Amino acid sequence: MQIVIVVDTRYAHMATTGGSVPFAIDESAMSPVSDAVSNVGVVSPIEVVLLSALVAVLLVGFATVFSHLDDASDRIEREIADVIAERDAYRAFADAVDGIAASQPTRSMATPQTIQSAGTTGAPVDSVRRAFEQTVMAMHHYEETYDESWDTHLQSEFDDDVVAGLRKRGCVNEPIKRALRGHALDAARKRDDLAHVLKTERSAVDEARTTLAEVDATLGSIDDGSLRQRSFEDLSETYSTLDTLHSETLRVVERRQRQIHRETRCEVWASRELTLQEYLYDQLPVTYPVLDAAISLTDDLRTANRLVQRRLTETV
Repeated sequence: MQIVIVVDTRYAHMATTGGSVPFAIDESAMSPVSDAVSNVGVVSPIEVVLLSALVAVLLVGFATVFSHLDDASDRIEREIADVIAERDAYRAFADAVDGIAASQPTRSMATPQTIQSAGTTGAPVDSVRRAFEQTVMAMHHYEETYDESWDTHLQSEFDDDVVAGLRKRGCVNEPIKRALRGHALDAARKRDDLAHVLKTERSAVDEARTTLAEVDATLGSIDDGSLRQRSFEDLSETYSTLDTLHSETLRVVERRQRQIHRETRCEVWASRELTLQEYLYDQLPVTYPVLDAAISLTDDLRTANRLVQRRLTETV
């Protein structure tokens, strides 16, 4: 006799659309045994198998999706720490640039022309390099995240004119100094904005996880004994509880979908843009960990609900 648990592989796509994940046990494999005991008043093996399968899913399957939520929370915390470190490093670099001596040009506006030509003397380029190495490149995650030379990073983070001016002149004039400071403060502002977005995401994930954990705990507290041993009143109460839990979980899904649709696209310091979910969770097993957990729990609740509903109709 073979027992077959069927889970629809379209689940990943349905996670972002609010769809459900079909879960069932192939009852045809159980039919010979079910027929043999149907007339002797013992508990149906299909009910035992269904309940056992449901318990297995709850204990193993949901533990897995909860681990995805844990991974998501860890990822957010690490990213917040890194982004704040970068914000502070760029602010420190801007302050360091202020202390660099620069030549005084005859023109005051920082244009590509004045950046590259105004003034003939000033602090050497090494003073900018040292300031960058002691601030931005001193971050604990710089090598792992960027792994590039100081001027390459400046060119990608700031603009070509600043780096071209430094390379052409070999020293720092006042327009270059102002441009460096302005770009550094702008880089710090971007990271400060992202830190606020990440903290909002952290709160949303924590709130969803708390709700789902409460639903899961209530579901786990429901007696998993044989349905045939329960009274009609007990079955009705269980059905009502499952229905309430299902509604709470669906609200998590709906709220999360609204959050994703409203989220601001995140600038990732280069020319490309990603959604916040892609930016944060691309390296995780799932891109939408909250939806993954909520929909998995929703379908476990639906499975349990169908079992109780079927037994209720048999009891009437």
